Amino acid sequence: MILALLLAGATATPPALAAPTAAAEVVRRYYALLDAHRYREAFALWDRGGAASGHNYAAFRRGYARTVATRVTVSVPTDPEGAAGSQYI
Repeated sequence: MILALLLAGATATPPALAAPTAAAEVVRRYYALLDAHRYREAFALWDRGGAASGHNYAAFRRGYARTVATRVTVSVPTDPEGAAGSQYI
């Protein structure tokens, strides 16, 4: 397969990394959505349409049934680090 790609002139390139500021903005947006009780949109920010949260949507929403408000503080993002396809900011 790799030989076929090389012979065809194609090159495999890794996906572009998200900017650290973009990751921080996702965190801010997530908590703003929770604070506005827009749970469906917050759930959708999780990978695989919410599945990566470890809950289905109904359980996710129930988890916030007694939440009055949320607040998050995001510090200045640093340069990303990582290995094996993971990125830590």
